[in-house]
Amino acid sequence: MLRRLLDILAGLILGLAIVMLIATQVFGYRVASIATNSMQPTLAPGDLILTRPASIDAVGHDDIVLFETGITKPILVAHRVANIITVNLNVTDSKTGVTRTQQTHVLRTKGDANPQVDADPVDASHYRGLLWMTVPGAGTLLASPLPFLLIAVGLGLLWFAFEIVDRGRRGRAKAADEPEASG
Repeated sequence: MLRRLLDILAGLILGLAIVMLIATQVFGYRVASIATNSMQPTLAPGDLILTRPASIDAVGHDDIVLFETGITKPILVAHRVANIITVNLNVTDSKTGVTRTQQTHVLRTKGDANPQVDADPVDASHYRGLLWMTVPGAGTLLASPLPFLLIAVGLGLLWFAFEIVDRGRRGRAKAADEPEASG
């Protein structure tokens, strides 16, 4: 019974890892950990967030978005949209000379716990996605590889112990089924 539970748990962990890999690498979802208090009480340090890909044009007022900021060392930030600015761009085709107007959006963001909006607006080149799901406290696991290592070693030791016990049980059962040799 315990072996089945261990097999199920290992399968669930492996399945979750595969789903996360496919979601992030193929479909553009992002996994991030909240590091500061700027979004409290909505998001706390150590929360894990999953963002989904969405066009900047699909973002609405009060949505929580993930964006990249910083010049020398880019960091990911999750803040709420405080304002959406529509920008019209006149784009001229270099081959035909035809000018057409394209519309895009620039986001003004603000952390829930911050008194002011962020200094820099977020354009499409820095926007990374829209908040899809939050797992409170689970982001702490991303801060260090140690928890993953401990879980992997623990599961490996449990599996090894159950294999030893199971082999011993099978060996005793096999010995009991074999007739004794007479001499």
